[in-house]
Amino acid sequence: ILSQRAKELGIAERVEITHGFVDMAEYLSAADVFCFPAEREAMGTPILESISAGVPVVANADEPSFREWVIEGQNGFLRSLDPGNWAEAIVKAAEFDQEKKSAMSEDVKSLVSTDLIDDQYRKLLNAVASLSQNQQLNVKQVLS
Repeated sequence: ILSQRAKELGIAERVEITHGFVDMAEYLSAADVFCFPAEREAMGTPILESISAGVPVVANADEPSFREWVIEGQNGFLRSLDPGNWAEAIVKAAEFDQEKKSAMSEDVKSLVSTDLIDDQYRKLLNAVASLSQNQQLNVKQVLS
C-alpha cells in the first residue's frame, strides 16, 4: 500500500520502504534534516538520535523536552508550528556543513551515549545492591 501511494505521489524513487530491523543511525544519517513537529513528547529521544547521527533538527519550540536538547543554530532550530518559519529553518539546517554535523554529533554523544547511560545504570544498580534495609540513596551523588 505504501509503495503504491509513493508511486501515486510521484516520489517512489525517493522513498525506501524497509521491513524488519533498521539500524536507526544509518537510517537517520540518510536525511539532510530531521523535522519533528510533535506536540507531546516526553523525552525527545528521536531528536537525540538524529543529532547523534549528525542530522540537524527542526522541532516544535513549544515542546519543553525539545528545548532541552536543540541549541539554536548549532544542532538545529526550534520554531513555532508555522509553515513559513519551518521552511526557513529547514533551509538553514540543510546548509550545515559536515564539520558542524560531526561536532554536534560528538557533543551529544558525550552527554547521552549508550555506553554512558549503561555505565550510569551500572553505578545505580551497584549502589542499590549495597544499601541496607531502609537506607536511602542519593542518586546525584552516585552519578557524580
